[in-house]
Amino acid sequence: MLRKWFPRGWPYAAALLLVSSAYACRRYVFEFQPKSTYKLEHIELTVDRPSETDVLFVVDSSGSMKQHQENLQRNISAYIDVLAKSPNKFQIAVTTTDLNECTDVPPAGNQWDGKCGRLLSPDGNDPIIRRVDYADNVALADRFRQVVSAVGTGGSGYEQGLKAAARAVDPELTAAGKPNSGFVRPGALLMIVILSDESDCSYSYDQQKGHAQFIGLNLEGGETCYKFRDKLEPVQAWADRITVAKGRKSLGAVCAITAGQGRGRTFTPGNCVIDSAAEPSNACSCFYAQSLNFCAYPFPETEVAATRQPPPGQSVNCGAGKTCCVGNACCIAMADERYVKFADNFRLRFKDSICRGNYGETLRTCAQISTRDCFTLEHGPMDGREDYITVKRKLFGEAVYENVPQVSAEVGFEGDGWFLFTDRDTVDGVPVAEVCLAGTYKRTIGDTYEIKVFTEAIGVDSDIPADAE
Repeated sequence: MLRKWFPRGWPYAAALLLVSSAYACRRYVFEFQPKSTYKLEHIELTVDRPSETDVLFVVDSSGSMKQHQENLQRNISAYIDVLAKSPNKFQIAVTTTDLNECTDVPPAGNQWDGKCGRLLSPDGNDPIIRRVDYADNVALADRFRQVVSAVGTGGSGYEQGLKAAARAVDPELTAAGKPNSGFVRPGALLMIVILSDESDCSYSYDQQKGHAQFIGLNLEGGETCYKFRDKLEPVQAWADRITVAKGRKSLGAVCAITAGQGRGRTFTPGNCVIDSAAEPSNACSCFYAQSLNFCAYPFPETEVAATRQPPPGQSVNCGAGKTCCVGNACCIAMADERYVKFADNFRLRFKDSICRGNYGETLRTCAQISTRDCFTLEHGPMDGREDYITVKRKLFGEAVYENVPQVSAEVGFEGDGWFLFTDRDTVDGVPVAEVCLAGTYKRTIGDTYEIKVFTEAIGVDSDIPADAE
């Protein structure tokens, strides 16, 4: 069988093909085998640059977000500590969900106001928090807290988190001389972390059209977004904008900390998540001090038309000036599906409830996803088969290579070894094949990797077993 024949030195390899990787020095190994009829992509590369990640926090700046922003500030060290333990060259920036009445002209004095997709800096200093600019994790985390504390709760009730993320990485804002210049690096993973207690209300890029459809109507901001959500820009359109900005979908990742999502990754349909231990439940469905009519809008497909109320069992009628819970353990958030659908567009994703009393574990999981380590191949294996690839590693200062174990692509970054990932969702339409590392295997500077990929058959050789063709 080919599985048995191929790994034993690959005796039929004939041609050397190159592998592309932006972060390694290569030594190309030439193999002359006159009877060969197969092509072999064979490289030895020494890592001289780590992987890079651009982390964009999109933080809801509306009036109900104070406790959640404080939760993020308290626990951001959990995120940074995980990243810092990896060789990843990361940078972090913050923007808000406030995109009302946007113009292309940033405010005078400090262009980094965190609105309209612009990055946030409370003091006019560089809004990009780069790992290399801080002596230690404590100083970096302190700067992050300072920025998040400046988000505030005076932002628009039309929370447009998806549009904010798309605008923040759009060339119109990232080009040289623009407010977000330097944030989106070629080849770096873009990790988008969304923190919001309402569903996304991202309407068209056309500001005039959006204003006519939503703003100025005789409804509260959030209520309008639920009532007319069929007029919102489709979630897929925002995911496509991220893909275009990065060139391919596999360079995008999402961590959605929003309403109605449990750690077990099953959607919780309730809108009020309450528990003294900060675990999700669906006990009620309206904001404190909001009218009864407002409480109906999380269920527009199933509401009873005559009363504008959800069906029995789907809501507790809190009423004006009342709430279903009180105290610090109470968390009321409107059910979300748009952020969940957005995250599901990307292979690298994690979804959790905003109503956890401690975001430590959530942020650690998000950080683990952020440390993506891959080598891009010039050509993928023949027939897309992972068993046509072998990967070895030689640690810095060592003389002997060790085999890197293969894990299933379905396990992916949750495993410990390498796996093949082929991204067919690319801007130029050309699929990209990558050998990705997971678990204890990292792109550590000084380590050398040997990757062999059996790419294609170019003829017939009688020495090859019949079942190998």
